[in-house]
This record gives sequence, C-alpha cells and structure tokens, in this order.
Amino acid sequence: NGTNVVITCTAPTVTFDKEGGSSGTDSQSTPYGTTTSNITAPSKTGYDFGGYYDGDGGTGNQVINASGVWQKNKTNFTDNSTTPKWVVTSNRTLYAQWTEKTYSLTFSCTNGTIAVGGAAVSSGSTASVNHFTTKTLVATPSSGYRFTGWTLSGTNTNKVTIADVSAASTTIIATATGATVTANFEALPSGQLDIVAGANGQVKKQGGSWGSSASYTDVNTDSDLNIYAQANTGYHFVNWTKS
Repeated sequence: NGTNVVITCTAPTVTFDKEGGSSGTDSQSTPYGTTTSNITAPSKTGYDFGGYYDGDGGTGNQVINASGVWQKNKTNFTDNSTTPKWVVTSNRTLYAQWTEKTYSLTFSCTNGTIAVGGAAVSSGSTASVNHFTTKTLVATPSSGYRFTGWTLSGTNTNKVTIADVSAASTTIIATATGATVTANFEALPSGQLDIVAGANGQVKKQGGSWGSSASYTDVNTDSDLNIYAQANTGYHFVNWTKS
C-alpha cells in the first residue's frame, strides 16, 4: 500500500582477543562476501605471535596466521575464492596464540661437562634458553677438577641471568642471543698422605700390605681414601689422630 520498508544490514564484526598482547588491529567489520583485509599483528613482550585462532586461549583452528593474513578453509569461516572472502554471519571473536621466546646461547667448558634443562651440551655447542621460564644449568667437573663458577662473554651478556654464578647447579633465563656461558673448572690441589702406626699396631692403604707405615701420593683434596688399622695381639684400636 505504498509503504516503504527500510532494511538496515550491519556488517558482522570480528573482534581480536589479544590474550594479554597489545597494539595491532582490535576488530574488523566485513560485509557479507567482501574481501577481508590483512590485519596488523599484536605484540607481547617475551612471546612470539602465532596467529589468531577460533578457540579461547589461542586453541582450535588458525584463522589468521602470524603475519596477519587470513587463512583458507577453516571451520566456520567459508571461502570460495583465491583471495579469502569470509562469510561471517554473526559477530565473532578470535584469540591470539603466543609462544614464549627462546634464545640460542653458546656453552663452553674444559675439564667438565654442562647440562641445560637436563640435556647434555658439548663445549662450543648451543642450546635454547627461555625468556621467562627458567631452565636448570648444571656443571659437573671431570675427575681431579672442581667447579669454580660461571662466567659470561660475547654480546648481550646483560640479557642473561644465572641465578647463582658460584653454584654448580643453578638456573638460567635469557632475553637475547649472542652470549657464551662458560663453566670454569680448576685442578684440585694434590699432596701426599702418610699413614703411620702407633705402638702395638699396624696400618695399610687400599691394596697395600700391613706394616708400620703406608703412603698415598698425588692425593687430591677432595679424594676419598681408605685407610686401615690393625691392633697387635692383646691390644685394641682406639682412634686416628692427624698431625
């Protein structure tokens, strides 16, 4: 009857949940069948952006890749052309996926071994260290040596944190590449241990014979040595003394 009916269509909006990130595109409204535009990726300190996904927390199907480009053939987003034209029938939210950054550091040692995160690392090789999550860092000396501390060299040494540089077993994190982590060892001091029997007894060392005295030579200060005492008939052992 001459009545005009005005139908207003509102383009669905895709909102980008940055999951703790900042900057980048906040949302995008795309009318039905029109070509979607690439977005500006967000950023988050200590993390790499892995794209936007249709599941909370950055799970499910990737809809936009890490470069901000819409992907084809994903669940609930229909596309029938070479250039993605997404049919979004209602407002949607996509969720950012983040992966903690890792950094490659070089590890060095002589007369010992190094393990990072429980895995052995040969001297001169690299291993990845996390931005926030600590990894264990363990130095083990070779026989006849002892650990003296961790040192850093190369570039970005101020971007590497070792919890306790004087401890053989500690933790490490990093916020940049370029540094070399060195486990330092030194030879144990050596000397001679003389075992002398008092009156009415005999002594011996491991693998030796009973007598009035015995000696270990080239003894390291951290060595474990076996010494033995035997009383003569009619006597009993009292104690050891040192001088």
